[in-house]
Amino acid sequence: MNHHIDMDAPLVIVRSLVYNHEPYLRQCLDGFVTQKTNFKFEVQVHDDASTDRSKEIILEYAAKFPEIIKPYIEEENQYSKGNNGVWKWGELNSKYIALCEGDDYWIDPLKLQKQVNYMENHPDCGMVYTQAMKYFQETSEYKPGWAAQTDFEDLLTSANKIMTLCTLFRKDLYLRYMDEIDKQNNWLMGDYPLWLYISKNSKVHFLNEITGVYRVLVSSASHTKDLKKMIAFMLSVFDIRCFFANRYGYQNRINGLAHNVINDLFRLSVQKDTNLSKTIFQFAKENGVLSSNVIYKCIFYSMKFGRIYHRRKYPNSATMY
Repeated sequence: MNHHIDMDAPLVIVRSLVYNHEPYLRQCLDGFVTQKTNFKFEVQVHDDASTDRSKEIILEYAAKFPEIIKPYIEEENQYSKGNNGVWKWGELNSKYIALCEGDDYWIDPLKLQKQVNYMENHPDCGMVYTQAMKYFQETSEYKPGWAAQTDFEDLLTSANKIMTLCTLFRKDLYLRYMDEIDKQNNWLMGDYPLWLYISKNSKVHFLNEITGVYRVLVSSASHTKDLKKMIAFMLSVFDIRCFFANRYGYQNRINGLAHNVINDLFRLSVQKDTNLSKTIFQFAKENGVLSSNVIYKCIFYSMKFGRIYHRRKYPNSATMY
């Protein structure tokens, strides 16, 4: 392989965000330090002022593996301040970037080597990603991950098929994304818009091998039982899709994307046993997709939940309708 870069610089920089990940952190860091590569890599571990012992564990590994683990410790929590873009990070002097948060972990010691081998042999590819298993912390169950081959249009209009902990992408594309896209938005997730940008500006490749484990916690940024947070997350995904559809000439897809959100909100309404008709009506109106069908469905759901509410409040009374 011809790297054509400064041999003192790492070929890959792994960035790992940590916040109160003490129970899982050693497993994550072990996945980094056991990587077998024929190139230099470093792991920039960022602790966002954890209140548990995450900081101590990171410093312990940094002392034991000083060539690999580079700690960046915040004294005050930056996420709560909305300071996502000004976290303490080391210099990005690598050719490639990989990501893995502190509650996820890698299980294949050749994960980075396999990905770099592919990227070095395919200069038109901007990102290579693998498969992972899902581990449900609450039930101790493992299930297959959702990664699969995708492209820009597929990412825009259907589910995100890229698992963040399994990615490796070109630093140059990442810096372009940060400069062109990231500064102007306040989305609730950072990975999905990056995948859209990379897939539009280069090829992306799915390497169908399981290299890591994605930990599903009871509550996290992308998994929550809070209804308001779930709706906010859903609407943020829609905002991201509209932004990229408008930017890259896919405006004809926006109505379909809006209808998908409406269907998802109706499903969420049933799942959470909550009347979301007002939210759905408002969303449909704001996005120009308020049809008679949506109105009738909102009325139906309002009546349905009205009956349920009445029966719960007055179990011995006659039905309202």
